[in-house]
Amino acid sequence: MITPRQFMSQYHQLNVTSDDGSQLTGLIVDHYRNNNSKPETQHHTGPGKSKLELIRTGIRKLGKTQTDATHYQGQPVSDMAMRRTFAGKGAPREIAGTLAVAMRVGVIKPDGAGLRGPTQLFCDRYIGLDCNGFASNYALAADVTRYGPSENAGIRLFNIVANRRQSIAAVRPFDVLIWTDNGHIAVIDSFDSFFTFNLADPQQRCFKVVESSGSSYIPNNPLPGEKGGLHESVYKIASVSKGIFTVVRHFGTRFQSTSRVYIVSMGLESPAPVVVAAQKPAGLSHATATGLGGARTTPRFGLAAPIRNFG
Repeated sequence: MITPRQFMSQYHQLNVTSDDGSQLTGLIVDHYRNNNSKPETQHHTGPGKSKLELIRTGIRKLGKTQTDATHYQGQPVSDMAMRRTFAGKGAPREIAGTLAVAMRVGVIKPDGAGLRGPTQLFCDRYIGLDCNGFASNYALAADVTRYGPSENAGIRLFNIVANRRQSIAAVRPFDVLIWTDNGHIAVIDSFDSFFTFNLADPQQRCFKVVESSGSSYIPNNPLPGEKGGLHESVYKIASVSKGIFTVVRHFGTRFQSTSRVYIVSMGLESPAPVVVAAQKPAGLSHATATGLGGARTTPRFGLAAPIRNFG
C-alpha cells in the first residue's frame, strides 16, 4: 500500500511528457492553494483560474482542427480535472494532464532552454494543494472507499465518530489528524524514533505527518511573501482527554504550536506502529538532519531563487 510520504513524492517529483516528446521530470508541486483564501495571503486561486480560462479558450480554438485537444497519454483531461488542478484539489495525474494541455494550447511557452523552467514557474505560481486536497487524494490512492467516489472529500467525511482513537497507544500510521473545528486535516505517515525515545512509554509518542498547510513555518517557498505548502512535519502527543488529543508541532528546532485534534482511523492501520529510524549527524538539529525545516532537498527548475475548501 502506498504511504502518505510516497504519495507526497508524486507531487514533488511530477513527470510530464509534452507533445514534442520532451520529458519534463522532477517538477515540484508543493505550494499551498485554497479556494477560500484571500488575495493578500498569497494562497488564493484567482490567478490560477485566470490561466484556466486561457486554457479553455485555447482548447476551443484547437478543438476545431484537433479532436484529441484535451487528451494526455491517450486519456481525456476533463474540465473538472483542470478546475481541481487550479483549486487546490488536483491529483498528480490531473495536474500532469492539465500541464500537458496548457503546453499544447500555448499557455505555457518554452523559453530559451525549453519548457522545464516555464512549467516549474507555472506550477509555483498557479498550482498547489489545500489540506483536504492532499488527504482526499491520498485516501483514493490507498483505495479507501468509505468516503464515497468524490475526489474532494471534505474534512467532516473523514471525521467518523466511531473511528476516533481514544488513547495514545491506539494511534497508528495512516490515521488522520482532524482539528476540532474541522479547519485542518493531516495524515500520519510513521512514528519518529528520533523523538520517540521510549516506545514503551506512550507519553513520548511522536510521529511524522504529511500535510498541506498555510502555516508560516515552511521557510523554503521561493515566491516572495508566500508561506506554507505540502510537506512533512513532526508532531508529539502531549495528552488525550475524552478522545480529544493535544498535539504539538515541531517548528525548526523545538516543539511549539499546540492544537486540539481528533485522531481518526481510515481503516488502513497496521497492527503495530511503524517506526522510522532517524540518525542525527553530530552537530545538526533534528530539523536539519531529517530535512524538516532545512534547505530544500529536491532542486527546483525555472526559478533563480528558490468547490469546498479547508486547510
